[in-house]
Amino acid sequence: MNTRQLLSVGIDIGTTTTQVIFSRLELVNRAAVSQVPRYEFIKRDISWQSPVFFTPVDKQGELKEAELEALILAQYRAAGIAPQAVDSGAIIITGESAKTRNARPAVMALSQSLGDFVVASAGPHLESVIAGHGAGAQTLSRQRMCRVLNIDIGGGTSNYALFDAGNVSATACLNVGGRLLETDAQGRVVHAHPPGQRIVDALFGAGTNALALTAGQLAQVARRMAALIVEVIDGTLSPLAQGLMQTEVLPAGIQPEVITLSGGVGECYRHQPADPFCFSDIGPLLATALHEHPRLREMNVQFPAQTVRATVIGAGAHTLSLSGSTIWLEGFHCRCAICRWLSRRMPPICRTPGSRR
Repeated sequence: MNTRQLLSVGIDIGTTTTQVIFSRLELVNRAAVSQVPRYEFIKRDISWQSPVFFTPVDKQGELKEAELEALILAQYRAAGIAPQAVDSGAIIITGESAKTRNARPAVMALSQSLGDFVVASAGPHLESVIAGHGAGAQTLSRQRMCRVLNIDIGGGTSNYALFDAGNVSATACLNVGGRLLETDAQGRVVHAHPPGQRIVDALFGAGTNALALTAGQLAQVARRMAALIVEVIDGTLSPLAQGLMQTEVLPAGIQPEVITLSGGVGECYRHQPADPFCFSDIGPLLATALHEHPRLREMNVQFPAQTVRATVIGAGAHTLSLSGSTIWLEGFHCRCAICRWLSRRMPPICRTPGSRR
């Protein structure tokens, strides 16, 4: 049997946190000798995973490139892996981090120094699919032959991926997350990201000073965020939800049989912290609001296999299965069904596995 083993890295640079994992992948070529290679993964093992770090940003909200690179290289050393030993993988930059002025040059510089990557940055559709795979929603959907909707709720965005019998059928992204309002340890708002301010204005009037919000008002903001997330599931979007959509909406009448919540807020939904401001944001408040939302309580919400590590696991262990074997630099040309679907919804991919510089 024509098998191949690869060392893959996944790096997730999110609004709130940054993580690194290394995976050992084994794949087999099922195609005949005269045919285009058709690889199938037969084994995925996570060999090392980093702690969860806060993403280093400066007071202007830009990524601290040197600090970020040093943090990631330290994880390579801790894992005992040299960058040149990496065969493939992905750097995924998501949420508000992806909007920073220096996001693209920072990630491209990392991709040049850390190994060969499938992608250097990704749009919301690919982020949603990667998180859904990493959370285990795709596997659950395939095993049960049912519709599973995974919502990866992070610091800046909520990424939706609908799987039907294991196949991705729809994705969407809403600009709602737990770190859109940053706080101190006492729950006082110290910074409001523009989407967070937009929600505050919708609740309390245009020009409301988010830094002066009371604890009760923060709870109101969290409840409104939870309602916005549920609106996308139901397909009944308010003008505010429509304005916060980063993609087209989900198809009408999707009726998922199972809903899973991943991401940092998904982890807080599973294990609610005693201190609602332990992460210096309103993520735990949002998780509580989701627990209490009457419509969501009517749905079959289950805990996924992975929550806070869903995106990084998807990046490190599943990006190859989303890319195929075609080499491209300026477009997305893989001929498999999922990649044809993604090609209509995502930006160009940078580099394919095995393309040595």
